[in-house]
Amino acid sequence: MAEILVNQAQEGKTVALQVGDVLAVALPVNMLTGLRWVVGAYDRTTLAMTGQTLAPPPPSSALGAGGTVAVFRFVAQAPGLANLVLELRHGNEPVLAFYEALGYEPQATALLGKWIDPAKKGA
Repeated sequence: MAEILVNQAQEGKTVALQVGDVLAVALPVNMLTGLRWVVGAYDRTTLAMTGQTLAPPPPSSALGAGGTVAVFRFVAQAPGLANLVLELRHGNEPVLAFYEALGYEPQATALLGKWIDPAKKGA
């Protein structure tokens, strides 16, 4: 049983796992932006999510600097192909509530996506 670590450099690529191997996906995130990584979808017949952690930046980092890494772990539980979708989303509800209490209102936004495999678009 091995742990296979991937990051944004492997976006859209196939990663080979054996049953029992752990897939660890590490993605950079700046928590001050209000954005966070979430699991959008994955094949639950071949993968099982075992956890999500945030690794904080080193103590010497400047305020607002990057360095925080979101790590998602999945265990391969059956042979086959699996599609894993991780999405970067807004989601800092406590901060939103704070600003709404000050009279700020939500504004229209755009959601942009990128299909790595156009054949899977809409599937």
